[in-house]
Amino acid sequence: MCWKPVKGVSAVQKKLSKGTRVIIVHAGGCEGFVPNASLVYKANYTSGDYHDNMNLDNYKKWLTTQLLPNLPAKPPQLGEPSYELWLQEKTAVLSSLNKRARMIVDDFNSMPGFSYNVVQGAMYAFPRIELPAKAIEVAKTHGKAPDVFYAFKLLEETGICVVPGSGFGQKPGTFHFRTTILPQPELLHQMLDIFRDFQVHCRVRLGTINLPSLQPH
Repeated sequence: MCWKPVKGVSAVQKKLSKGTRVIIVHAGGCEGFVPNASLVYKANYTSGDYHDNMNLDNYKKWLTTQLLPNLPAKPPQLGEPSYELWLQEKTAVLSSLNKRARMIVDDFNSMPGFSYNVVQGAMYAFPRIELPAKAIEVAKTHGKAPDVFYAFKLLEETGICVVPGSGFGQKPGTFHFRTTILPQPELLHQMLDIFRDFQVHCRVRLGTINLPSLQPH
């Protein structure tokens, strides 16, 4: 289920890179979204139109055994007593996710050293960060990937935990990290304010990093 409306299927069918194609399902029903719905199906082919070329029978089996048992068998229908409440709750959840996605995109794109695409259908965000050459060198001398080095520094100084993009695979020479849009808007706003302060003050210092806690072993 995508919380952001999608026009057509061209974005889904477009081949963006080589490698295994996957389908990620975030499932929801009248009782809300399936907890930790990180359900991933690996397609069999790497063609652009992989939805048509994958093994449909295996996908159906995966969908019915992994996903559907976690969903209500029959959500309320129009005209039933609980339909309006269900629709109100569903709309509120999707609207809040959309609001948080816009918030995190706008904030990160306004921070120095970040570039960020619009979040369209996931609970996670993957900002791209530009790191000074000196910071990259220092990170390597400590035996750490630059984005891992940055994530440690962020955690130590602010308590904000992000997942380095190098753990997911990324284009050589680029650096990312993964965060989430799941915190409520008030908490997300506070986190972004702290993040902005860290980024502004740390961006200059990253050129001459000195982190005693990250000395080589």
